[in-house]
This record gives sequence, structure tokens and C-alpha cells, in this order.
Amino acid sequence: MLGRDPQHQALARTDRSTIPAMIEESLRLLSPFTSVGRVTTTDTELGEQQIPADQLVMVWLGAANRDPRQFSRPDVFDPTRDPNPHLGFGRGIHFCIGAPLARMQGRVALNQLLDRFPNLTVDPHQPPDFQPNPNMTGVRKLALHTT
Repeated sequence: MLGRDPQHQALARTDRSTIPAMIEESLRLLSPFTSVGRVTTTDTELGEQQIPADQLVMVWLGAANRDPRQFSRPDVFDPTRDPNPHLGFGRGIHFCIGAPLARMQGRVALNQLLDRFPNLTVDPHQPPDFQPNPNMTGVRKLALHTT
């Protein structure tokens, strides 16, 4: 996300305290898991739709993270978004146990990249190539310029 917007990258370089919010906003827009399956335990109603017990329901976290009822300007990368109640790591009893580690690794990796490469940009002629997986977000190829 920082490779798309030089202003956000410049801010991250000059004020490293902004990096956690930038990571959170990146998780909202490019959630690691875009969908998860759940099985209903009882008959229930969701959005005026009756769902019987023992039915598989797909929850599209990627769509929820762009819900305009929850997020103003949902398709805009806005690291100042506060609050940012994204579902990038799930919620409640299904919250990812590895989320704190992933956030720490993201901060360390991003700080290292910014330290080592003062002119890091995404190649505008080669957009990121995402893996074709409806359940997970992952990049197969990300062309970067370091000069």
C-alpha cells in the first residue's frame, strides 16, 4: 500500500510511529483471509435470510472491511482512520492467535525495508500479481524499484 502512495511512504519514513496504523489500514484493505467458512449451530436469521442449523455459511471478510456503513470512503487507503475495526484477523473467539506476532513482524519488516531502501517504489508498469485464491490474499509477484 505504501508503494502506491509516495506521500504515505514519506510519512512512514519521517514518523515511524505511523507504521502501526498503516499496517492496520493495509490489513483492512488487503485482509490476509478474504473469506472464512462457518457452520450454523441453530436455526438463525441473517439479513432477513433464514439459515437452518448445520449449514455452511461463507463470511466475506474482505467485503465487510469495505462496508460503507462501517467505513467512510471504504476503498481509500487512510492510515488515519480511527477507529479501524477491521476484520483482517477475525473477531471474538475466532480472532487469530498469531495476530500480535504478525503485527510485530510487519512493523519490523517495514522498518527494515524503509531503512535499507530509501527510494522503494512499486513498478507502475507491473502491478502486483495476486494469487488466484478466493479465501486468502497473497502476492505472487511484486515488482519493486529500489533506486
